[in-house]
Amino acid sequence: MKRNNTFFAVAISVFALTGLTLTGCSEQTKDAASSTVEGAAQDTANNTAAAGRAVENTGEAVADGAKDAAVATGQAVEATGEAVKDGAKYTGEAVGGAVKGVGKETEDIAQIAKMTPLVKDALIKSKVDASTIDVDTSGEADTVILRGTVKSEAMKKMAMQSAMAAVKGSGESFKVKSELTVAP
Repeated sequence: MKRNNTFFAVAISVFALTGLTLTGCSEQTKDAASSTVEGAAQDTANNTAAAGRAVENTGEAVADGAKDAAVATGQAVEATGEAVKDGAKYTGEAVGGAVKGVGKETEDIAQIAKMTPLVKDALIKSKVDASTIDVDTSGEADTVILRGTVKSEAMKKMAMQSAMAAVKGSGESFKVKSELTVAP
């Protein structure tokens, strides 16, 4: 590009000098015109060179900026990847903990659900009048509670023994509590 501009300036200078020579101007006018044309050509060449240097410097600045932007983008992508990885890890741990908690609660509910009919069945098989006895199971206290009325102290004792044998046979660590009353 610099060569084209310089060539263009020289061509204009030659054309101008030729034109002046052909028109029959005085020698002094020709010299002044020639000097002006040469000055303009030199100014054009200098300006073209300066513009070329400015374009070159701008290109280098753009290249440096693009390089810096690429490095920063790479670092941001890497940091984002780490954040996503950490987030996935923590999410997995939270879900795993929640599932374990649900698993434990489900196990507790299953134990409670198993204990009530197990004890009720043991009471019926022991020939205790179980129709007036309610069996409640508390998972929080790991306790089987007998509530209701029986006809004698002997029936109350038999109900407690049957309930304790059923709990012991289940392999669970529940306690048996009696809230039975005797009513003849």
